[in-house]
Amino acid sequence: VITAFRADPSTPEEELSLAMTEAQNSEVIVVGLFVRIFARRGSPSIMNEQLIQLLQDLSKGDRPFFVVSFGRPYLISDFPEVDGYMIATEPTWEFYGYDKFRPGQIAAAKALFGEIDITGRLAVSIPGLYSFGHGITYTP
Repeated sequence: VITAFRADPSTPEEELSLAMTEAQNSEVIVVGLFVRIFARRGSPSIMNEQLIQLLQDLSKGDRPFFVVSFGRPYLISDFPEVDGYMIATEPTWEFYGYDKFRPGQIAAAKALFGEIDITGRLAVSIPGLYSFGHGITYTP
């Protein structure tokens, strides 16, 4: 069973609490973060404190916890304890609606489910965590 939850900075705290409860009852937690990339803005976080706290709490639980960042590689700075962090960026970012998927989203899902190899190297440095060129190669 897959449970999906969508949140943004205006999501009420009660809904975030419900998402936390649902996640704690899951076998595996996968969070997709959709944050636009802005040129020459390398600050690690631009996320809402409530969302950061939710991710930090989830990363401390006993469930495998994976995050896929669609756009901004620096977000891991707020929750470095995750079990896995994947960056699926694309040269351009446009929002096509919740019913349409970008190639990076499709590739990330296939990689998470073991349908394709995971390969990649960071095109940036993430201060205090990873240097330029860090990455993995994983064949399911």
